[in-house]
Amino acid sequence: MIIYSPLKEVNIWGWTKPLESLQDLKSAISKSGQPFGVDQSGPACEFRTDWPCDKTMYQMMGISAHNGIDIPCANGTKVYASTDGVVVEVSNDVSAGLGVVIWDKIQKCKTVYWHNKENLVSLNQVVKRGEVIAYADNTGYSKGNHLHFMLKETDEVGNTVNKDNGYFGAIDPIPHIRFENSMSETLVKARQVCEGYLDPAGQIYWADKDEKSYWIARLTDKIRQLQEVLSELQK
Repeated sequence: MIIYSPLKEVNIWGWTKPLESLQDLKSAISKSGQPFGVDQSGPACEFRTDWPCDKTMYQMMGISAHNGIDIPCANGTKVYASTDGVVVEVSNDVSAGLGVVIWDKIQKCKTVYWHNKENLVSLNQVVKRGEVIAYADNTGYSKGNHLHFMLKETDEVGNTVNKDNGYFGAIDPIPHIRFENSMSETLVKARQVCEGYLDPAGQIYWADKDEKSYWIARLTDKIRQLQEVLSELQK
């Protein structure tokens, strides 16, 4: 199953940046978003006054934890269809959140886009991957501008499978997300390796070692990383 990024830019702490790789996406989520499978929702009473404060919002909604990824973005950011498919659900309820659900019958999956400012597609509309389907916002149970992006597997007629997995059938979309230029991921990794971003040894770990041992370990690790990237580029 391959899906593509639903956003082309993110907004982190007020700064809008291009979203060009999976590493960019993971970084944005870790800094200002929310990953799959965690519960950072906070007390339920902060979202609805009739809900208790000793339970989280997700607990009140009956799910184990966050069943998608929250990607931080500015108000009005374009949201793109991650796959070809047909629109099987459109929510225009501001209190519940504006959202769109697209079913890809070829790959047998649904992609969900929520908290929108405006939906640009209608029910039963056929869409192509990369088509703008909405503008992002924070409608519904949300405390800030972001896109809640969810992935569900389906059967051949569109029914969600594994509904009892604790996430209403949702799975982590991160392992399935690709970007328009498949080579960009490798090139970004190469740049990071060369600039030292991926060096796991680090000055702190080697602080009590002699300088020669430090540089041998660091350069050995660098060679290993470069060999991995070279192998990827030669595929």
